[in-house]
Amino acid sequence: MARVVRESGARAAEVISAAAYGVVLQVDGLIVGVLPVSEAEGGPVVTGAFSAHQRTEQAHSDVVREMLEMLVNELEAPAAGAEVQASDVWVFEQCGFVVASASPHVTHMLHTRP
Repeated sequence: MARVVRESGARAAEVISAAAYGVVLQVDGLIVGVLPVSEAEGGPVVTGAFSAHQRTEQAHSDVVREMLEMLVNELEAPAAGAEVQASDVWVFEQCGFVVASASPHVTHMLHTRP
């Protein structure tokens, strides 16, 4: 977990600790990714996507995609939101999320069950 926080920056620790729950990905017993989720009135909201890899690496995108696929497959709510950094938008889009709005600091996305 320390490696995920170290690679993701100080914001990661704050966002992860504020989450209601999350998706954690382990490889060989080591945590390599965390997808914190908070509860909102409209359903769950992913509040970040953190991995033990730098955001510019393909490995980061692979870890995020795998955690998103786990989350989407387990969703009981009809919809889920996400607040992501611009560098992660395309990974969320690949997992069925669509952009709802964007600002310079965060992109709000939405996923609805078919």
